[in-house]
Amino acid sequence: MNRTPLSAACILTTALLAAACDSRIETRPVSPPVAEHTQVKQVSINYREVSWEELIPKDDLDALLNPPEYIDDIVEGSAADSMPNTSAITTTTENESRYQAALTSTRIKPEFDNQQIRIAGFIVPIEFNDELTISSFLLVPYFGACIHLPPPPPNQVIHGTFPEGVQVDALYEPFSIEGKLRTLKMESEFGTAAYSMEVDNIQPYKE
Repeated sequence: MNRTPLSAACILTTALLAAACDSRIETRPVSPPVAEHTQVKQVSINYREVSWEELIPKDDLDALLNPPEYIDDIVEGSAADSMPNTSAITTTTENESRYQAALTSTRIKPEFDNQQIRIAGFIVPIEFNDELTISSFLLVPYFGACIHLPPPPPNQVIHGTFPEGVQVDALYEPFSIEGKLRTLKMESEFGTAAYSMEVDNIQPYKE
């Protein structure tokens, strides 16, 4: 526990009072003590800048970047746009099977466990108080995910906990999040996150 050094005047006054209370103590001039400057060492954390694509295994990423042809026929905002459209195909090719699996994949990259990272995304509130201070949330790569648009794959979702809390004026504004990433799966009413993060800092994203 750090203690603030006493001033020379305070130490001198204390010594004189002690001498007056005990006649056996000889009163002598007190030299001002040498001031000790206690320096609080600031721990600097180097956060690694990470993109969403880095968090997803390569074969999952390849599958998502090469969707089956029927995806182009799905009307935006329709029921088929909200979940994998398995009824639209009569025979399933290997490419289509991989794509469907990638949409719900919880597979992670274990090398990211316990890594201090910085990543930009959009906040989906989970827990907040009466002042709308958010302490738990999902971080997702695009606006509207989990609420208005189909959720991204779980390995493209981070569950963040931030006890200090943050207030967000507009959910469509992106934020830069810093903290320790964990490869721990978390469930919520808004979906599944294959990663979690102990958040240190939240700031509006700036390009």
